[in-house]
Amino acid sequence: MNVELLVDKGGMVAIILLALSVFGLAILLLKLYHFQARGVLFSSRKLVDKTVNKIERGEVELAVRALVKKRKDPVAAVMVKAIKLCEAKEMDGIAKEELESEGRAQLEHLTSYIRGLDAVAHLSPLLGLLGTVLGMIQAFMQLEGAGVRVDVTMLAGGIWEALITTAFGLAIAIPALAMVNWLEGIVERVRQDMGDAVTRTLGSMRRAG
Repeated sequence: MNVELLVDKGGMVAIILLALSVFGLAILLLKLYHFQARGVLFSSRKLVDKTVNKIERGEVELAVRALVKKRKDPVAAVMVKAIKLCEAKEMDGIAKEELESEGRAQLEHLTSYIRGLDAVAHLSPLLGLLGTVLGMIQAFMQLEGAGVRVDVTMLAGGIWEALITTAFGLAIAIPALAMVNWLEGIVERVRQDMGDAVTRTLGSMRRAG
């Protein structure tokens, strides 16, 4: 869609939608970089398997060192916490709360800014609809002003111009909503991986001890 035509026909609503699209794209790129840096774009199952195997062979120190190298990975972070608590013989209620707190902190960090992208996905079609309604109002005002000299093409032209903002709003909202679901799916997978990692780490530490 031609940007100049969009701004010309869509007015202020189209400009706001353009700003929202840039904002949404910026959030998506930021989250992709963030997830890549934290190593969560792919499953941590191999990391968990290697760590558990080392612990069961009695190589706890080696396991911790390997995990520390991947400390940006939230799964690695909670595994280190679980191992250290086990080594300190502190697996009581308070220790479990510490583990849960660590897990929540890691997940909160991962979910940052996703709400912003979700807001773009939900606001864009509403703004597009608002632009269409305003355009329709203007088109019918012009028809009323034309009096008996009403031209059908005038109405048709006003309608397609008004519908531009709805189309643009949907064009932003659909991919934005898809990306929100994808990012939230990654966070949910990390949540499950963390729970599995902690359970297996604690079990292997007990067996090794």
